[in-house]
Amino acid sequence: MFGKQLVGIGPAWPEGIGQYWRMKMPAWISVGVVGLLLVLLGAWPLIPPSSASIDAAVTDFSATRAFAHVEQIAVSPHPMGSDNLPEVRSYIVGQLAEMGLPPELQTSEAPDYFGQPGRTVPVVNVLARMEGSGSTGAIVLMAHYDTVPSTPGANDNSAAVATVLETARALTAGSVLDNDVILLFTDGEEPAPRFGSSAFVDGHPWMSDIRLVFNFEAIGGSGASLLIDVSGPDRSMIEQYITAIPHPAAFSFVTELSRLIGGSVTDFSEFRDVGVAGFDFAYMHGSPIYHTAADNTDSVGLRSLQHHGSAALALTKHFGAMDLNEPTDDSGVVFFTVGGSWVVRYSYVLAAALAVVLVFGFAGLSFSGRGVGSLRQLLSGAWKAFLAVLGGSVVVSLIWWLITIFRETPGMWESYLYLIAILLVGGLAFVGLVRRSERRTEQDLAGGALLVWVVLAALTGFALPGMSYLFLWPALVGLIVTAASGPSSRLGRIVDGLAVALPAAVVMIPAMDFFFQVAQPRPGNPGSQLVYLVAITAFVGLLVVSLLRPFWAPPRSLGDRSPTAAA
Repeated sequence: MFGKQLVGIGPAWPEGIGQYWRMKMPAWISVGVVGLLLVLLGAWPLIPPSSASIDAAVTDFSATRAFAHVEQIAVSPHPMGSDNLPEVRSYIVGQLAEMGLPPELQTSEAPDYFGQPGRTVPVVNVLARMEGSGSTGAIVLMAHYDTVPSTPGANDNSAAVATVLETARALTAGSVLDNDVILLFTDGEEPAPRFGSSAFVDGHPWMSDIRLVFNFEAIGGSGASLLIDVSGPDRSMIEQYITAIPHPAAFSFVTELSRLIGGSVTDFSEFRDVGVAGFDFAYMHGSPIYHTAADNTDSVGLRSLQHHGSAALALTKHFGAMDLNEPTDDSGVVFFTVGGSWVVRYSYVLAAALAVVLVFGFAGLSFSGRGVGSLRQLLSGAWKAFLAVLGGSVVVSLIWWLITIFRETPGMWESYLYLIAILLVGGLAFVGLVRRSERRTEQDLAGGALLVWVVLAALTGFALPGMSYLFLWPALVGLIVTAASGPSSRLGRIVDGLAVALPAAVVMIPAMDFFFQVAQPRPGNPGSQLVYLVAITAFVGLLVVSLLRPFWAPPRSLGDRSPTAAA
């Protein structure tokens, strides 16, 4: 991206892959600094807020206070039907009683999932209700308090139990809300049937009062409290979420994906499936500890716990003051967080319209002969670029698969180092494949790579609009830059490249992070291991490389961007 002339170190690079290694140290430092700043900008929404101390105001959520509950609950494994579970239940009941909230128990029977076949065990939900001053419906704060037999479950799900308890304490210390708040601690979530939440939905008399549900989960030890799933009227729910949450971490590609696979496999799905509106939250960094003995109190990230609690308290206060029976807007909405607190959102209709604008804009650019070559060159370049991206992704996937064989439980930062290393290898594989496939000019590949992005943006804009922004904004900026640029200096190409890199970093880094977390090895729950999904992380990253590569290529291989350059 940054050439020798930018730092005053002589003539243009020679052609060939070797040019990338002939940059002097100041140029590499410039590349590294700018790249790091872009990564930090894209990753900003994924950084949870600082944790509040034990001395925080009594009406505020404090992760330090909440963590004291985790220490009491996550002493040993306590699966459904086990001898340890009643002790955890007694602790929750005692905490509710201390807050002046009379606890109730809902008991049902379920198969002894973790014990003797043919035997049944009791499934006991713990509930409490905070009466509102003029209720228009009830809001549920939910967390399951059981674990699998292999883990004390400090994150999954003692941290969520602590979140609900500390949120309830903060609410009791403040003014009474208009709407009722139900605290629901479910038993039997870990087996697939989700016995506790299904028993509540199917048979508890409070169910008819419920208008909203907020569920909290974790499959790791740190990271942002990410909005995993949303039910109810889309646009209204997202608008209220944005208004209420001080540190939003919401991306419509995640909720779109959740819907594609049938929703998050948590207690939340029981409510969503019967039409109750709500939000499902989880943090997921460091997920190799999931369902293992390593999910202990030492692994709990206080910042993640604070993010859970800040969301729970803010949402409850916000919806607690609303008329829950007001008409709502159910239109589809695309949304993604930028920076620490800004959420971009727009309708599905606008997403489709922008996709159409992008397609016609690219077609017009192609027919005008400005910078993207003829149709034959475009198709050839698109095919070469796609194959190069695919080839690099295969290389990355194979390396990651080998790593997971020898490192079943890599630490979070360790896994990121692996990711950086294998993406560099994948990037080199991409560059090598591109150089090997070249027969005419870089212009073919530049226009072809942009065509790949345009096609992906158009397809998702109509079929999967929640995901479309991932491709739309980098492609749209790339199109504008290509159309506006004529023959330019090295510095001009750098500016053009930064203009395209900015939206690519903002939208793609959260997506790459999400899929990489999903691709983590999880030996405690082999059924949740999706290590092959690192291919999506690599594919997305190398797509960005394909879009940006023309801006760091040397002038002589780029051509003059005129119609005759590729003749």
